[in-house]
Amino acid sequence: MKVGPDPLIEQRHRTRVIADTILMYSDIVNFRRNLDRDPASGAVERVLDALDTVSQMTAREYGGKIDFNQGDAYDFSFAEASRAVAGAECFAQNWEEIRRKKQIGCAINIGLHRGTIYAYRSFLYGRDGEICGELQNASTKLLAPDEPGIFVTEAVCADLIGGPWHNRLQRVTLREARPILAGIEIYRLCDTTAP
Repeated sequence: MKVGPDPLIEQRHRTRVIADTILMYSDIVNFRRNLDRDPASGAVERVLDALDTVSQMTAREYGGKIDFNQGDAYDFSFAEASRAVAGAECFAQNWEEIRRKKQIGCAINIGLHRGTIYAYRSFLYGRDGEICGELQNASTKLLAPDEPGIFVTEAVCADLIGGPWHNRLQRVTLREARPILAGIEIYRLCDTTAP
């Protein structure tokens, strides 16, 4: 008796399940105001080139993968929470340095969540991807204009207990978040060197 699928029969479903991964979603806060001024300007191109450079470097140096990008938003995945948070922090610091040097008026905001995503060809989907995107979006409402931020869900926070970031995570309450975040605790990574 034969057990398992017949190797000569092509399977209909090719969706890959990427379970237990750390999702990171980054987006430039208020990028639209620069874009609306002159969408075809060299300034917009310089911002996007700088953002791509920082994103590529973050993925390469911290073992992440850029799953997709759309405009000024990038979606990454990492195998470990500590590498993802280290990458997010380096990403934010590098972006702040570029902002100062190039006088870019837009900060970066980053959301991190642990979960499962599904990949079919170039399509990524799943509830956990939506949670990460909504975390990034809703958390911008807690930031002052041009203030950067890194926010994590309780699933990521649990992986950081005892590590260098644990004491820097402060619980926050999001305003105007979509129901997909209901019941999920959110934490902000704070800079302990700030006054």
